[in-house]
Amino acid sequence: MTNKQVYLAGDMLSFGAQRQRAYEAEELRKAGATVYAPQEDASINDKANAVQDGLAERIVRNDTQGIMESDIIVIDAHENGKGTLVELGQIKGMRDVACDILSIFAVLDAGLMSNEAALASVKEYCAEAVKKRILPHNTDIRRANTSSQSGDRREYGVNQYVYGTVLDLTNGHGFYEFDEIIGEVAKEVGE
Repeated sequence: MTNKQVYLAGDMLSFGAQRQRAYEAEELRKAGATVYAPQEDASINDKANAVQDGLAERIVRNDTQGIMESDIIVIDAHENGKGTLVELGQIKGMRDVACDILSIFAVLDAGLMSNEAALASVKEYCAEAVKKRILPHNTDIRRANTSSQSGDRREYGVNQYVYGTVLDLTNGHGFYEFDEIIGEVAKEVGE
């Protein structure tokens, strides 16, 4: 029997959701799997003790590594799990890219393309994906509140997996204001 790593994704923002994830992790381990469950990663999810500087980026880095190193993804795609829904989209994107690259190799294996042409196609595909501009914004009006807020008196807090993904896709810029997006698009269109 081969030991498989399972990435266990799902909402974990309530006690009930945390208990559900803990139950699922326990059952998966009983079935013989090694489990990476983000809620068990104290470096990112022990909110009282985790280093806050760069937390969103670490969440994305750790969870993405867990996804990529796992053989099986178990994901509760409930609408309350915003970060989990980002993970689901990320997993879909990874699979789509892998399928496209496998198609290129199938053409290569069929003798319809040279090694050099296949490598050039993969390189072009990856270069196009990497250079694509991503301009996320968030229209929740509560983001503009500048008063000091803490604990349950906070009006709004973006999901940190969502924000970490936004930071990654924007090279650390974060959310754009819509007028910034218009300016960025106008610059790119004018080039």
